[in-house]
Amino acid sequence: MELIQLIFMLSILILAGVLTVVKTKGDKTFMRVLKFLGIFISSVPIIGIIQGFIVRKRSPLYSDACFIQAIFCGIGYIIVTQVLPKYV
Repeated sequence: MELIQLIFMLSILILAGVLTVVKTKGDKTFMRVLKFLGIFISSVPIIGIIQGFIVRKRSPLYSDACFIQAIFCGIGYIIVTQVLPKYV
């Protein structure tokens, strides 16, 4: 079970990196680093949803990345903590 949790934690970091690369093309390096941190912080679902709604009109791609990260982490957390322990 610890291995599954470790894989899930690594996938959160990898997804944040991939979303940053895909959704922030053309931005300066400094802005990409800040957006990576924002997307990574969106791993807490409520923060990701709030952050996504706040920047919706200003930066739609970044907003989508925040929503994707929040949804992935929310569903993944439920699966890892509630569903998998019943079967492993």
